[in-house]
Amino acid sequence: MKLLEDRVAIKRDDGTKKSKGGIVFAGEQRVLTGVVTHIGPGKFNPDVYDDYEPMTVAPGDKVLAPYQGIEFEHNGEELEIFRENEIVAIL
Repeated sequence: MKLLEDRVAIKRDDGTKKSKGGIVFAGEQRVLTGVVTHIGPGKFNPDVYDDYEPMTVAPGDKVLAPYQGIEFEHNGEELEIFRENEIVAIL
């Protein structure tokens, strides 16, 4: 898979939580935490011919992003795509 410009594919963490007794809570989450799986080359920089600004995140980084990205499946994995500037933090 080849992402364009400053797009980032994130594999969502399992948001379920268990109590000590084994009860599973599926709470409402307003943000997504996950691991970056793929990144694009960076945002195109028009000031420098044929050059891209480097990406801040890298594959393997655990990140915090808005709850809903563009959902799709790639090689059996459910991923979500965001632009890099939508990522709130690297955890």
